[in-house]
Amino acid sequence: MLVELFALEFIWSAISIATTSFSGIVRTISVNRVISNLAPSIWIIAYLLVVYRVSTGRAWKKDTEEKLSLLP
Repeated sequence: MLVELFALEFIWSAISIATTSFSGIVRTISVNRVISNLAPSIWIIAYLLVVYRVSTGRAWKKDTEEKLSLLP
């Protein structure tokens, strides 16, 4: 159920770390500002994806593990 949240946060953190590692470039400073300013929006989108998945009934249920273990 939290896959969307962790995937988006991981990708966002990886982009942030990658741009921070190039701190010698002047343009990177503005890119880091954009990334840090958009981070709350990414968290909200990730949260809404989790809510959407729960509301549509595609979230992890009591019998999901059982169904997965029965797959060939």
